[in-house]
Amino acid sequence: MTAAREPERAPESAPARVNVPDRVWSGGLLLLGLAVLVVAAIIVAELVRIGGPAISHTGLVAFVSNSVWDVTRDVFGALPFIYGTLVTSAVALVLALPVSVGLALFLTEMAPPSVRSIVSFPISLLAGIPSVVYGLWGLFVLVPLLRRPVEPLLAKTLG
Repeated sequence: MTAAREPERAPESAPARVNVPDRVWSGGLLLLGLAVLVVAAIIVAELVRIGGPAISHTGLVAFVSNSVWDVTRDVFGALPFIYGTLVTSAVALVLALPVSVGLALFLTEMAPPSVRSIVSFPISLLAGIPSVVYGLWGLFVLVPLLRRPVEPLLAKTLG
């Protein structure tokens, strides 16, 4: 007959050691994150401080809806800037969204692994480039190339 064995207990854990480099790293990252928030708050405060007189002189509704910006006459309207931003963003979405979603669906659902690995690497590289660089490239490379063939067509079509 065998005696019942007492279940084995887990060894007592050693007290957790404080890892100094991890704490320094975490503290540094916390400080950097707080610095980002402080810089964003300073930017907002400066925008309000500098732009506040123009908006209070004109009024918020008039500032947003007026299309004239004339500093010499103290007339300030942001409508062309807002409209240009919205139209540019809409055109970018209309052009980029179908291509990007289609490519993503193709790569994840239909592409063989060999094609997926070949195409995924350049896409990852392109994703690391800031969008401002693409905009500057378009401004300095594409605009001069497309000005003659595209501009007359756009002027005739869109007015």
